[in-house]
Amino acid sequence: MRFGRKKIQEEEKWLAGISIALGATVLALGIATLLLGRRQGKKAGKKAPQLNLDNPGTQTEFPTAATESEIG
Repeated sequence: MRFGRKKIQEEEKWLAGISIALGATVLALGIATLLLGRRQGKKAGKKAPQLNLDNPGTQTEFPTAATESEIG
């Protein structure tokens, strides 16, 4: 009996190539996600423009839900 490395067949070469390609793709997507997540997580600077929002007042100005007597 001869010991040593088994000769890799053609099917095994394709399988190994596809596995390596998928692994590299997953690794690249993970790194891209990490980098984009860091970029989006940054807060606005102190000199960032602020919006002037009009205060609508109290909640009494907004419509309320209908009561049972109003529904019928």
